[in-house]
Amino acid sequence: LRLHAVNGIPHGRGLGSSGAAVVAGIVAARGLLEGVVEITHGDLLRIAIPRVSTRSRSRAETWLRLTVVDAGLPEPQVRL
Repeated sequence: LRLHAVNGIPHGRGLGSSGAAVVAGIVAARGLLEGVVEITHGDLLRIAIPRVSTRSRSRAETWLRLTVVDAGLPEPQVRL
């Protein structure tokens, strides 16, 4: 499976592009699982909110943070 998404929110300016990308990925997964798994809007929020960080300043930083957390390691501190 290959997925291509376009994020129109400017990157690296603190406007939420990384958070939007996380939510878009979760919504895409919901669409792929439609008819197989029932995911409510509340479920989406419970999945997305803990993964979004307002401290991340780049896509790469967000990707690395989520990869580390998904591997079961403690969440790294992002640059402040």
